Amino acid sequence: MDITNNMKGDNVISFDESYMSPETLTKEYGWSKSGSAVIKRVNGRKYKEGRSMLLAISNNKEVAHELIKGPVNGDHIRKFIMEKVIKNKTGIKLL
Repeated sequence: MDITNNMKGDNVISFDESYMSPETLTKEYGWSKSGSAVIKRVNGRKYKEGRSMLLAISNNKEVAHELIKGPVNGDHIRKFIMEKVIKNKTGIKLL
């Protein structure tokens, strides 16, 4: 059975999670004389821990997003999907 035959673009929601830790972001490339190391100072906001972004989109809009301090686990993801993505919606397919 091919489930894609019954899918309409408006009923398909794609979900993704992304984590970043700003204190570890540095510019990896630079210029210096041959044989010497590139030493740079990178200014930026310091966080004690990273952030996780949860995002759900359909074919034509953002359905929901959430920025969470620190890493996420299955409970965070389930709560996000149940309370923000599929709340009061019927007939949708999650990817």
